[in-house]
Amino acid sequence: MDTLTFDTMTDKELLQAFVPERSAVELLKEYQNVYNVVMESSASTVDAIPGMGNVKTKKLMLIRELVNRVNDATSKNVKVINGPTDAIDYFSFLKSKPKEEVWVLLLNTKNHVISSQMVSIGTINGATSEPREIFQPAIHRLAASIIVAHCHPSGDCAPSPEDERVTMRLVQSGRLLAVPVLDHIIIGKYGSCSLKEDRPDLFIGGM
Repeated sequence: MDTLTFDTMTDKELLQAFVPERSAVELLKEYQNVYNVVMESSASTVDAIPGMGNVKTKKLMLIRELVNRVNDATSKNVKVINGPTDAIDYFSFLKSKPKEEVWVLLLNTKNHVISSQMVSIGTINGATSEPREIFQPAIHRLAASIIVAHCHPSGDCAPSPEDERVTMRLVQSGRLLAVPVLDHIIIGKYGSCSLKEDRPDLFIGGM
């Protein structure tokens, strides 16, 4: 490859840099996108894909570990969320994402970070996620509260009417489940915003 145009490569082309073409096709058929292939696949399932085998499966698992360590390094200094700035810093790694991703940050009663998890990935134009997807990890890990975050690949962090609608729905769901939604963070290449700061009316009665 003469020029560094990796950001324009398709998921299939990216996978083919590490596995045979037929394996890339089967992996994407099984897991829908390259993120799921790397981050959500099981070693046993991948190993059974034609053309894979132990060596190539191990390579994908090593890529997963690399991604995990990069994400950990990005947010390693943020252990307690004291406000929107901390939450924005925690999710700063989303700035470089080519597709919209929705994440949930799980907090304990003292706003210490328990963990974070991606719950949805979409296209360059958007991703969808239902309250059940957002709150499932929170309930599983017994989180006291959550912060939701997603990125705008366009770079503009201004919330859309859909972002505001989703926020209201999540706040309402959090009330019913006794797991408050403390904020909804939008990350863009050219800036980030906190809906709790910009639209506090969306959170009235949510905490």
